Amino acid sequence: MDYFLDTNVELGYVFCTDPWNTPAIIVFDSKDRLHYSDNVDKEFQKNLIIFSKQQKYFFYSVAEELEYLGLRNIGYNEFNSIGLSVEFNDFAENKKESCLKLLWDIANKKKKDKIKVKVLIREIMSFSRNFEHFLLKRKIAFEGKVMFHKRDEDYLEIFEELKNLGIHEEDNNIILDAHDLAITQSLNLDFVTSDNAVYKLPQQVSKLNINEFLHLRDFK
Repeated sequence: MDYFLDTNVELGYVFCTDPWNTPAIIVFDSKDRLHYSDNVDKEFQKNLIIFSKQQKYFFYSVAEELEYLGLRNIGYNEFNSIGLSVEFNDFAENKKESCLKLLWDIANKKKKDKIKVKVLIREIMSFSRNFEHFLLKRKIAFEGKVMFHKRDEDYLEIFEELKNLGIHEEDNNIILDAHDLAITQSLNLDFVTSDNAVYKLPQQVSKLNINEFLHLRDFK
């Protein structure tokens, strides 16, 4: 099987804090042939910088809130409640929860019910300092396995059909990359995404040479 991976799949794999991290890893670790494109890479690079800064800011904000607790122990439920209370409009609650679960697991290596607040703060700060290095390692791993494609054709007629459905230009170009890959390499290609609009709307365009649009949530 050949899968073309949307930008959100790469982001889900590279960012261990992403709510889509687990299904993205399942796709990445499969024995199927995986593909992406220059337009996926451009969008990923743009979001990599933004998301990295956002997540580090959230880590530091959580650590700052913990400082008020002093020298005592804390359990996961209390830690999660404190983290969710941090005002940060760039993160939906499920993304906060994903980050908080990861931070707790990193700090609580012995799987205790409660850990010292100062240990939790120390581990959060250490992870934050090394966060970019971790992302780089995951990005290199992704690029080492997933095959790269660059499209030459414009496919203007299909582009207009996608545009008329209300799909954004960046998404249109990525969908057309997959279409071009399937044609030029004669592939029975599925498109994998976590974007509901990209998952549903392009299925109305009969000229797209994509076998099926799959939602990332279906990889379990």
